[in-house]
Amino acid sequence: MIEQFIDAMGGERPALVDYQQKIEVEIPGIDIPCIGFTDFGFEDAIVDLKTTTRLPSSITSAHRRQGAIYAQAAGNRGVDFLYVTPKKWARYQLDDWQQDWDEVVQTAQRLEKFLGLFETREEVAAAVIPDY
Repeated sequence: MIEQFIDAMGGERPALVDYQQKIEVEIPGIDIPCIGFTDFGFEDAIVDLKTTTRLPSSITSAHRRQGAIYAQAAGNRGVDFLYVTPKKWARYQLDDWQQDWDEVVQTAQRLEKFLGLFETREEVAAAVIPDY
């Protein structure tokens, strides 16, 4: 997978601006910020590295939501996902991420509303069915 990553980066290590950079994003209507860490930051893009055994043909929906959070925090830099398997790689640019950001906001707001219905974590645990 490391060889595939090096190949994906043009055969040599590109100049990094930052790595494992902490990001913090405010979600409308939520008192607690969303905090995360990016993998690699380059001048023009944040690149999130995903190692996998199967190469997806596009960015997965969960990764699109993750990327939307990064895009919200990134300013004018793009967000790319680099999927690497032991034999091949693909780099996808996250475009049109606003709908994904809207899903993040809606999910957070609904979760906040749901959790607000309970006084204790034991009450929450008693109200949900675990997925074994």
